Amino acid sequence: MRIAVLAKQIPHPSEMRLENGQLVRDQVRLETNSYCRRANAQAVAMAGEQGEVVVFTMGPPSAEQTVREMVARGATRGVLISDPAFAGSDTLITARVLARAIEREGEFDLVLTGEYSLDSETGQVNAQLAELLGLPFIGPCKTLHVVDGVAVAMVELDGGYADVAVLLPAVASAAERLCAPSKASPDECAAVPAARIGHRTAADLGFQPGEVGLAASPTQVGTVLETAIGNGRAGARTASAEEALRLLDALPPAPGVDLSSSGGSAVPRAADGRDVWYLADPTSGPVDPDLLNAVRALARRAGRRVVGVVGDDVGAVAGAVDGVLRFCGANAPDDWVRPICAKIERARPHCVIFDATNWGRELAARIAARLGWGLVGDAVRFTVEDGAVVAWKAAFSGQAMVPISSSSPTLLATVRSGALAGSPPPGDVPGRAPIETVLVASVSKVIYSPTRDPDVDARELGCARCVVVVGRGVDPGEYGELDELRELLGAGPLAATRKVADSGWLPRTRQIGITGRSLAPELVVSIGANGGFNHSAGFVSAGRILAVNVDPDAKIFEVADVGIVGDWRRVVRELCAALRDREVTALPAPRG
Repeated sequence: MRIAVLAKQIPHPSEMRLENGQLVRDQVRLETNSYCRRANAQAVAMAGEQGEVVVFTMGPPSAEQTVREMVARGATRGVLISDPAFAGSDTLITARVLARAIEREGEFDLVLTGEYSLDSETGQVNAQLAELLGLPFIGPCKTLHVVDGVAVAMVELDGGYADVAVLLPAVASAAERLCAPSKASPDECAAVPAARIGHRTAADLGFQPGEVGLAASPTQVGTVLETAIGNGRAGARTASAEEALRLLDALPPAPGVDLSSSGGSAVPRAADGRDVWYLADPTSGPVDPDLLNAVRALARRAGRRVVGVVGDDVGAVAGAVDGVLRFCGANAPDDWVRPICAKIERARPHCVIFDATNWGRELAARIAARLGWGLVGDAVRFTVEDGAVVAWKAAFSGQAMVPISSSSPTLLATVRSGALAGSPPPGDVPGRAPIETVLVASVSKVIYSPTRDPDVDARELGCARCVVVVGRGVDPGEYGELDELRELLGAGPLAATRKVADSGWLPRTRQIGITGRSLAPELVVSIGANGGFNHSAGFVSAGRILAVNVDPDAKIFEVADVGIVGDWRRVVRELCAALRDREVTALPAPRG
């Protein structure tokens, strides 16, 4: 087998810091993205002694260390793609450069990437690359094997797993639990012969000035807002549940800037008459009503109509949109990409908002690559500036909010369930929506089995106003003792730290953190979790954080608004008693 591996060098997540809105790289420890390390380890194991693994890294000269590390851990050779002309390249330009470099190295049976990059939390380059190379895509893969020219994998879905098969060549992404990561010591990296590392510049790959870098990128980043973990949190600590609730009530409005998509009055109809499209994942169950309402509010503020783009279930958006575009037939992302691109090019909507599910991310990335338009991955807020919609996303492991605009005719953005809270705009009652139907032919080469081990509550977690997160300090046999607290708080299903998910105590779909889900509910109640950086980064944007831990030195107290020191069983009983005696709970107002 001949396998291409993509690897990226990033600042160590715990050392990422910003100054004046810029990521500081000087004197910051750099490392290879952990998902990419797994991609390399898997590729080396699959290729064996008779195969070839070629690692591609795009970055500054320092990124050669990443190439060396992957070669030291078994890759045949590496290619460093480095040129000052590449500076500022967004995901689309990055995918174009990588596709060109891969094509010039000859044909590969498999292109293996990480699920996403931890510095920008972007998981769209892999599917964009697949579209540019004209290949099927599978991932994120929890298991991956090749049998007689067919890749067979178990892929992680938003609510469970599915077995998939695809005839090679293909692009695949590595999930966190695919395998142990490749890691090499500094001495092992230094021992890699220079002859095993090739170097490519923009000119080497045939790019002209202006075709790469910031100038060619369709998305532009505005002024960064720092939201460092723990920044602005009260940090109060007590042993009393009653006092903790009083402290929560006494807190001023949550820190932050108003980036809400809801609220505000409608403006006159935009002169260009272009609509806002909401593209609902037809494979993931019910539409998130909060997200749909937020899209409606956003559209009204921009003076635009809302078009719901759905599969067979028109009822999912009935009564909430001004028009419906229904795609009937096949449901794979690569089935939809050609017909929906034709519709988008013809209608030129003002923006298209996709569900940030595995399905929605792949489709959005493929559309962006096919049309050459900008894409914002996992947007968490939207603003309207001079009639134009601007998307905001979390970056640098939750330490910043970044506004991103697009020079493309249409802004494309994916949005996680639960990231936007909205209510219907006052007086906004759409009439009977006209329906346009498009038949979709099956062209996908990927064969999916039905989803198994589904977590039916996973989507509800993203929509919850309050989330209770448990760590290893709570035995799974005692989770039932948290039911009353969750009911009194109106909380969603239990969420988990990585160690809890790794232990199989709660599904992987409930894992919160850098390598899990990111949530921004009004209240997070953390119970029995130490609160290390990789975990707490997953709820840095929450309105309020209440932490419970028996260890007074637990890291979770450094990021909480209020901490209760004590045995969680006692604290939960006291919290329940206090909440039962109150007319309202301690849920704060939504974050501004």
